[in-house]
Amino acid sequence: MNMYDVTFEDVGFTSRDLSGCELAECQGATFTASAKEGGTLPDGVEAVISGYISEDDDQPEDDRKVFVGVTVRVQAENLRSAENFPPPAALMNAVAERMAANPNVRNDLDLEGNWEVMGVEFVSEGDQPARPGLKG
Repeated sequence: MNMYDVTFEDVGFTSRDLSGCELAECQGATFTASAKEGGTLPDGVEAVISGYISEDDDQPEDDRKVFVGVTVRVQAENLRSAENFPPPAALMNAVAERMAANPNVRNDLDLEGNWEVMGVEFVSEGDQPARPGLKG
C-alpha cells in the first residue's frame, strides 16, 4: 500500500480572528500519537501531518469566513484512490478545534462539514521509507 499526504479543506465561520492558526508537523505527530493511543485514528489514516486556518481579507469583525485545511497521511493503492479517500471528518474537526482553541475565549468556529480534497502528494511506495518532495 502506498502513502499519500491528502489535504482536505472546509469552510467555516467565526467571530474571532483565526488567521494564522496552524498545527505544525510536530503538533501533528503529538495529535497522531494521542489518536492512536485512544483508538480514534480512522482506518486508512496513518498520521495527522499539519493544519492551517486562513480567511478572506476585509471581513466584518463578528462574522468571519475562514478556510480550514488539514493534511493527513493515508494508505491508498494509487493516486486516484488517495484523491477519493473519504474525509475523516471527526478527526479533522478535532484538529480544527485544537487549532482554534484559546483558553481565554470561547471557541465559536462553526464548520460547514463539507471537507474537500485540495491536494494530494505521493509520500512513499509500499514498505519503502518516505521520500519527501515527490509528487504523485
